[in-house]
Amino acid sequence: MSDNINLFQTGAGLNTESDSKSKSKRMKSVDYALFLLGRQDYTTMTIKQSLKKKGYSVSEVDEALSFVVENGFVDDYRYAQNYINAKKSTYGKSRMKQFLYKKGISKDLFEKAYEEFEDEFGENVEEEAERAAYEFAKKKFAAAPAESHSDPKLWNKVLAALARRGFSYDVSKRALEAARESLK
Repeated sequence: MSDNINLFQTGAGLNTESDSKSKSKRMKSVDYALFLLGRQDYTTMTIKQSLKKKGYSVSEVDEALSFVVENGFVDDYRYAQNYINAKKSTYGKSRMKQFLYKKGISKDLFEKAYEEFEDEFGENVEEEAERAAYEFAKKKFAAAPAESHSDPKLWNKVLAALARRGFSYDVSKRALEAARESLK
């Protein structure tokens, strides 16, 4: 990867134009994209938005995007895999899919990354989702007074919170029952 950065710094591989201001501005767009990527991982769409927001022209944005994508600095599939791995114990599948869709990850790309994740971890994916939902439900029940644990309003409130976190109804219901039982 450092070779790619050296190529950028020397200007090798970039289209040259007689107008040095245009070349300089174009290189600044690539430099800004690399600066952003040095701080955190981005999707193609989010890098594009950041460059446009900074005021770069469409051609400068396209040049910077092609450079960072071709050299492996931006990879939407890798971003989806990393996000799924990081959030597997916090969110359910639908919440992860929704978040990644907002970041420009297509549903097909998400499904591919999630299937690979399921293949790698097998049955542990379902267990991990249930454990995460259980921990969340237990925390919500523990914060409520003990006499309200059988109150349907509390159940619905916790069930809605689990749904917002992307857990399926079945996983949420099992987590609710297990959390209530553990606090008796």
